[in-house]
Amino acid sequence: MYNVCLLELKRCLRRIEFKFVFVILLLLPVVAHLIQCAIYFGKTFSYLRPYEEMTFIVGNYVSHIFSIFIILTPLLSSFIYSDNYFIDRKKGILTLLVTRTKRQYVLIAKAFTVTFVTFFSFFVVLCINFLLTYITFPEKGGDNMYALPAYDTGLQGYNSLYAFDLLSLNHPFGYSLIYAFLVSLFAGMVALLSFSIMTLTTKNRYLTVIGLFVGLIVIDLLFSFLGFFNYGWTSVFFSNSLVPEWAPFAWIIGLFAFSVLLLIRAKKSDVMN
Repeated sequence: MYNVCLLELKRCLRRIEFKFVFVILLLLPVVAHLIQCAIYFGKTFSYLRPYEEMTFIVGNYVSHIFSIFIILTPLLSSFIYSDNYFIDRKKGILTLLVTRTKRQYVLIAKAFTVTFVTFFSFFVVLCINFLLTYITFPEKGGDNMYALPAYDTGLQGYNSLYAFDLLSLNHPFGYSLIYAFLVSLFAGMVALLSFSIMTLTTKNRYLTVIGLFVGLIVIDLLFSFLGFFNYGWTSVFFSNSLVPEWAPFAWIIGLFAFSVLLLIRAKKSDVMN
């Protein structure tokens, strides 16, 4: 199965879709960083904030771009490599693969590659933004995002209703890092779900990806209509979200569990042939 995973990884990295999506993913945090640099260009030290408060994830001036990043996550993550099973089955490559190893190994290798590459792509571009921020902004600034003196930040700046708010006060960079991890993991799980759906359908792959994206948007709207706006995926993976810490993990586990159920069904389905 190791050889199959390696083969799938090489095929994924060579795809034009992967390169196109990765460039888009990279542009959003880089553009956000340039915007923040332009805003603070020429400012004195007393107006500068520390680098850990200027990342793409927590930066006040680029929160709208991060919102776009979150909203586009299901769409972009699904286009990276989620259709590989669908394409291989259509072109007859799947038949050749199952002659080299067991069918379930092929399915597992493909699912693992889709999840790993998607997670890694999102995490890398967010870490690149962290690096750019660290290089550009000072370690200690004369200002902070709470507009409070340093001695008062822990009193007025803390709110137990916000997810990981204590972490954001004690370790601001760790706060950004954990959200980068959660967003990347969410992207990986959506890609896995998209892959799982395409193991059971013979419809147009683009319609499948767009259909999943629309379905997630509808679910998010249902949360709003039912009075649970903060528990939708567009909210729980956004920094300063008013939800318990378990909410993003619930989304991730739920997507993973549903994907596994679909993959188990695909293993027993005639679509495997």
